[in-house]
Amino acid sequence: MKNCLISIFKNLAIFLVFLTSSEDCLAQPYKAGQKVPEFSSDQMYNYTSSLFKLSDIKKKWVLLDFWGTGCASCIGNFAKIERIQKKFDNDLQVILVNRQSLDSTTKFFQKKKKIIKPDVPYITDDQQLSSFFPHEAIPFFVLLDENRNVKGFPELNYVTEKTFELLIDSGIVQLGVEGSKRLPRNGTLLELLDSSNRNQLQSYFMVTGELKGFGGVKLDMIGGSSIPNRICQYNGSVAEIISVTLSRDREPYKKSAFIIESTRKKEFQRPVDITEFDIWRKKNLYCIDMLVNSQQAPDLRKIFVNKVADYFNIILSREKRVVPCYVLKRKNKKSISSVNRDVQQSSSGIKEDRKLFLLKDQPFSEFVDILKLYFDARVVQKPFVDDSGIKGNVSMEVDMSVFDKFQKTRFSNANEELAKYDLIIVEEDRLVNVLVIKDKK
Repeated sequence: MKNCLISIFKNLAIFLVFLTSSEDCLAQPYKAGQKVPEFSSDQMYNYTSSLFKLSDIKKKWVLLDFWGTGCASCIGNFAKIERIQKKFDNDLQVILVNRQSLDSTTKFFQKKKKIIKPDVPYITDDQQLSSFFPHEAIPFFVLLDENRNVKGFPELNYVTEKTFELLIDSGIVQLGVEGSKRLPRNGTLLELLDSSNRNQLQSYFMVTGELKGFGGVKLDMIGGSSIPNRICQYNGSVAEIISVTLSRDREPYKKSAFIIESTRKKEFQRPVDITEFDIWRKKNLYCIDMLVNSQQAPDLRKIFVNKVADYFNIILSREKRVVPCYVLKRKNKKSISSVNRDVQQSSSGIKEDRKLFLLKDQPFSEFVDILKLYFDARVVQKPFVDDSGIKGNVSMEVDMSVFDKFQKTRFSNANEELAKYDLIIVEEDRLVNVLVIKDKK
């Protein structure tokens, strides 16, 4: 029994050691600044020992050169590798790494006798180093310092005698403009941009799903001293993103003024039933970001909307339609003096945490614009129309909080407040400009 337990514990200890060693060498991408674990290979070409260990290289920099027998650029670089290795042999060790078998690599050099073959170790049939340093193209270089720390990924044009003179004599590491950056597998060019090269970004159109932390739908116009050249829309439905982009002060294409005649209407517009929103938002809220060059900047909105339409395979048209609207009217059609009130505040505008709107001898159109903004933000189903006929300056004081619950109270609170100025909001069919969204045929 005792011997049996001893045997079990010995096997368990061996197993744990194996796990520890395996964990240390798990395949993972290594980045600049990280230390590479011990590595060994018995698939060596042009090496004096049957087994190569990375730790056998003492007090030398290491340049891993990933190549292939079918890569003309790799083979064309062999002469330079040979010169570098000979010149800096005391301080640098170049190691050529490929995925071909030892047999096929040997036959390749036997057949291609005129090729300059660098007198360095060759690791063949590689899998592990390639998993440590994933790459899409060859030649690909990795520079390690004397302690096996990754210093970076030099460009081909920076693998030169001058580069290694600076490295060995002065400790200066030159990698090239792209030397320390590589496009991740399945990555995008945006991942390579930082403050040093962001000004090279000229144009893009990018679409994502909902991004947490950006709040509800909103529009940002960015860049340019006078004319923006970038537009960002956050967490909006397709219809909202298009109509908000087209909306401008005193123009008819506000957020509510659109009609969806598409088989995907439920995808493009927020559900009326709030209980369905959490499920709907996961697939149907989008963030869209677009940058154009300076020549295209004056047409930024138009280009953006056209690209959105192409992306979602829809057609947009501006049409006059008779649709249900919220209409601001005179209640009893009294004279304009009935709209004026004695306003005590010294200046016009929204006061007291955006609840009180004041006008003091200012155009009535300013109040209409504020109402439109409130309806755009709170009521997205119907356009807002001003049919009051008031054109002159007025003085008025309106509690805007009554519009926060407009849909629930169905006009009553809002109209009670507006009645002080002989105004009323009603629901009527009107001929208005609308944005029509249709499927492409």
